[in-house]
Amino acid sequence: MSFNLSFTGSKKGVLKAIEDAPDNGQPQVPEVKALLKSEVEQMPENSYNNGISITASGHADNQNRYMNIEIRMVKLSMEE
Repeated sequence: MSFNLSFTGSKKGVLKAIEDAPDNGQPQVPEVKALLKSEVEQMPENSYNNGISITASGHADNQNRYMNIEIRMVKLSMEE
């Protein structure tokens, strides 16, 4: 089973998007969402880089389990 998650927006908007993202029956997605939420909550409020961009993907089967997560502060071009 594989998953791909991608979110970009304000800290508040990204936290809401993580919460609302469907699991689609993927057993690792709730764990990944909890990890992403924890990481985003710890990110500083920055006046220049006023947004957060997240990409997360992964795969799990009988033999392997992996995930790749990238969380970056970004400059949003307009307020949400």
